[in-house]
Amino acid sequence: MPLAFAATMLFCLWSVGAKAEEERFYFRISARPLPAALVAFAIQARMSLSLNGITQCRSTPKDLAAHLSAREGLIRLLDGTGCNFQFVDSNAVVVFAAPSAGESSPRAPPARVRASPPTRLGEVIITSGRRPQLLDRAPYSVSALSAADMSSTNAADLAGLAAQVGAVTLADLGPGQSKFFLRGLADSGVSGRTQSTVGLYLDGARITYNAPDPDLRLTDIDRVEVLRGPQGALYGGGSIGGVFEIVTRRPALDHYAAAIDVEASKTIGDASGRSVDGVLNLPLAPDRLGLRIVGYDEVQGGYLNNPRLGLTNVNDMHRRGYRASLRWQVNPDWSAIVSAARQDLRASDGQYANPAIGAYARDTPLREPHGDDFTSFAINVSGHASWGDLTVTSSAVRQARTSRFDASLALPSFTGARSAVSSPFDEADTSEIVVNEVSATSLATGKVRWLGGIFQSLTENDSFSLLTSSVVGSSSPTTVFSERRRDSIGELAGYGQLSYMIKSKLTLSIGGRLFGSWLWTESSVLQPLTGGRARFNGRLATTGFAPQVVLSYEPRDDIILYAQGSEGYRSGGFNTAGLPEQIYSVGVGPEPWRRYGADELWNLEAGAKFTSFRGMARVRTAAFYMLWSNIQSDQLLANGLPYTANVGDGRDVGVETDLDITPDSHWRFHLNAAIAKPEITHPNPSFVANPRFGLSGGWNYWADLDASYSRRLSRSLTLQLAGHCGYIGGANLTLDAATGQEDVTHVAIGQLSAKLSRGSWTATVFVTGPLVGGSDTFGFGNPFSFRLLDQTTPTRPTTVGLSLGVSIP
Repeated sequence: MPLAFAATMLFCLWSVGAKAEEERFYFRISARPLPAALVAFAIQARMSLSLNGITQCRSTPKDLAAHLSAREGLIRLLDGTGCNFQFVDSNAVVVFAAPSAGESSPRAPPARVRASPPTRLGEVIITSGRRPQLLDRAPYSVSALSAADMSSTNAADLAGLAAQVGAVTLADLGPGQSKFFLRGLADSGVSGRTQSTVGLYLDGARITYNAPDPDLRLTDIDRVEVLRGPQGALYGGGSIGGVFEIVTRRPALDHYAAAIDVEASKTIGDASGRSVDGVLNLPLAPDRLGLRIVGYDEVQGGYLNNPRLGLTNVNDMHRRGYRASLRWQVNPDWSAIVSAARQDLRASDGQYANPAIGAYARDTPLREPHGDDFTSFAINVSGHASWGDLTVTSSAVRQARTSRFDASLALPSFTGARSAVSSPFDEADTSEIVVNEVSATSLATGKVRWLGGIFQSLTENDSFSLLTSSVVGSSSPTTVFSERRRDSIGELAGYGQLSYMIKSKLTLSIGGRLFGSWLWTESSVLQPLTGGRARFNGRLATTGFAPQVVLSYEPRDDIILYAQGSEGYRSGGFNTAGLPEQIYSVGVGPEPWRRYGADELWNLEAGAKFTSFRGMARVRTAAFYMLWSNIQSDQLLANGLPYTANVGDGRDVGVETDLDITPDSHWRFHLNAAIAKPEITHPNPSFVANPRFGLSGGWNYWADLDASYSRRLSRSLTLQLAGHCGYIGGANLTLDAATGQEDVTHVAIGQLSAKLSRGSWTATVFVTGPLVGGSDTFGFGNPFSFRLLDQTTPTRPTTVGLSLGVSIP
């Protein structure tokens, strides 16, 4: 039964439940200077820290070996230092010099403070490496964006956030249809059957298999972590490019809270937008049981016109949803969170234009709407013991998507005749994913550390495609083509990692994932006008081992150097979407083949992270060399139907840098930049590729600059100014030589905002838009006409908006 073993764990917790107290941790901190001791505390308590105010604190090294709450641990560590602390929230704390120079011991401060302006946390805890670590001490390439980072650029979803994260691009096909790529590892701009190259996770649970990003609105999010490079060892298939991890805010157990934000915007072309976001936190039983509820409703105005239909701003979008989480602190060591989420998204039309008509116009005889309904339910049980931590996660996700395309120009490929009216091609796709996982980690102390887990998933995907048309000579719409397909995909895996401190500053980590996966595909294709019919039933099993080796060296507390080798993989599958007479080669002959094989990617990477100028500058940089064998790529048949090809072997070489500068308490600058050269080195002779042999959608240049300024205008009034600009360039649109397109897309966007805060009230004015008029994002518009008509997917024109927010307390 889905979620059965997590429910069993909840019952066991209930049976042993004790009077709840503050969450406790097993601290093991040896005597060391205060900054190093606080860093060790942050890792073991899984809390982010701001240490900018401790330069005047006395360092009184002391051992700490006890089972304590975070508050008790800080009081002991700071005793006699002249420092005190305040909790920003349940997962973040600020340490600062006490007001009185003679104060030797910290007093118990309030449980939380409202930071205005928001405190910049220098030591940020991340969990995407399966073990809590500080961002700047993790021996791999990772970024973490907080709620404040998202707010500064008005990012409402992962697509809006992508510009702030190094080496991220996306095939922007419209709301609920985008595909993410990291480091230029793009397989195609087409949405087909291949598993995603980037894994999407919500609070530790995988939420997609081969479906595009569901475009969840990022309301009440604690942070988003982006892990770059193949993550097969710890995350399994579908993460050859990396992982996006969305971490929501946990319910607070000690106080009531509420917040509401409203926004209104206007886009050039007189399109209006609006949104309402609300958050409510309820401590149902103080320090024991808490409920957090999030709700939102958003409308994005359209900006494309359709002269043929006499319509303007046709591509508006409506997104609404809620999220609820119930947290139960069973006892000081064990807790459980039950969560549910629901989002409904409706886009009224496609997001592409025909430049021959206008930069923001399209000439189609019908509209092309898209819908995406996302539902998730999860149980997470976690606990601490003297040996380490244990986490049990069980989740179920359902995503139902519908799309319509105008297939009038492709109709001769199906019938040999043209249509007198529009010919809609409708798709309905439903994915259901059940994931169960148990993971354990040792304490973050000692020469030997370990982590391990067991993972199981089952995905059921049902899809139905239907082409109808009023063919010449027919008085009513007729079914021209249809396909019903079901895919059952399962995976069972065990993973682990062992870290050994060779010397005091040198650590070797070796890990891997032993996995087995299976696929069962059934398909039925009909072509009523000709009486054609085709059926397919196929099974496929894959087993393997994905290793990872990491060597890290920390010459000082503020410097880490690392080198790693890691592997990612995706399992193979079957092609079925052609007409009944479609010929599929069986391992030899021209593409398409009936079965496409698995692909794998090896990554060799060296990186460095360091902090200088008393914490004012943080630098993270990495160089990578990747070898991608038997690349899977979604392609299109001549009639516009999708298939998957193994296009050959390739490589990707590049360098990425992340620079964060905070020269004082007012200014902050954040620069991301990367350069890469993804290419096909050994093309599959059975696939006729673009002679440039560049990966489809693989960018060459990427840069982003964010700047912010904050100043208190009066005792109660604070001003924050923020600016953002980003550029992506050098992406090839297609790989298939038959398309004849070798477009190179360049995207440049920018934003300015000003926020006034007074107590619990905020008001923000912003303007955003392309820095180059009509910047074209990478992506196919209509698969049935892009070979015949020039298509672009332009960015949203200049938009001006105002948002108001209030929070209690």
